[in-house]
Amino acid sequence: MVGFACEYTVKRFAYSYIAFLGNNNWTCDCNLWDDFLTDLLRGFDYHPGSVGLYRISCSNPPELRQYVVIDFQKNKTNELQHLSICNITCAHNCICFHQPSKNRTVIDCSGLALKAMPDKMPYFNNLEKDLSMNDLSKLDGKSYSYRVTKPYVLNNHITTISPIIYKVPNLIPIDFRGNSFDTLSNSVRLKSPCSLLFGHLTIRCICELQ
Repeated sequence: MVGFACEYTVKRFAYSYIAFLGNNNWTCDCNLWDDFLTDLLRGFDYHPGSVGLYRISCSNPPELRQYVVIDFQKNKTNELQHLSICNITCAHNCICFHQPSKNRTVIDCSGLALKAMPDKMPYFNNLEKDLSMNDLSKLDGKSYSYRVTKPYVLNNHITTISPIIYKVPNLIPIDFRGNSFDTLSNSVRLKSPCSLLFGHLTIRCICELQ
C-alpha cells in the first residue's frame, strides 16, 4: 500500500517513478477531486510505461464502480465529476454531502418534522440548507448562518425571523412561502425586495415594523 502524506509527496512520486497502480480498491469520492489527482495524471504523462494508471477503476461507491479515475478529469462538460461526493454524518437524520465540483455542501433536512433549527452544521462554507416542510415556528440566527449561501425554508409554520437572517449574504432568494408571519423586523430593509420570496402575506400594520 502506498500512502501520500502531502501534495509534495504526490508530485515527487508522480514525476520520479514508473508505477502500476491497478488492482487496488480505489474510492472515487470527493477526495478524488483535489489537486492530487491532477498532479498525478500530469506526472505520469511523462512516463509511457505507466499505462496501468489509465486502467485504475473505482471500487466504491457502488454507483461509480468500473469507471476509471481518468474519467473524472476536470472540465466544464464532464458531468461525471459531479458524482464525486463525500457523504457526511449529520444530526436529526438529515442527508448531507460535500460536492467539491460545485463548491457546495448540501444539508437536506426537509420533511423531518423538526420543531427547531439544528444548532450545528458541518464545518464547510457554501452550505445549501434545506429546512422545507418541517414544523419550524421561528427562524433563528445560528453560528453557521453566515456560511449558508442557499437557504430553503418554505412550507413551515414560521411567524418570526431573527434580524440576523437578513444580514446573511445569500446567493439566491430566501423562499419564505407557505409560512405564517405575523411580524417583520426593520432589518428586512437590509435586503433587496428581489432577494425575499414571501408569496401571499397578510400582516396587520402598526405604526412601525417591529
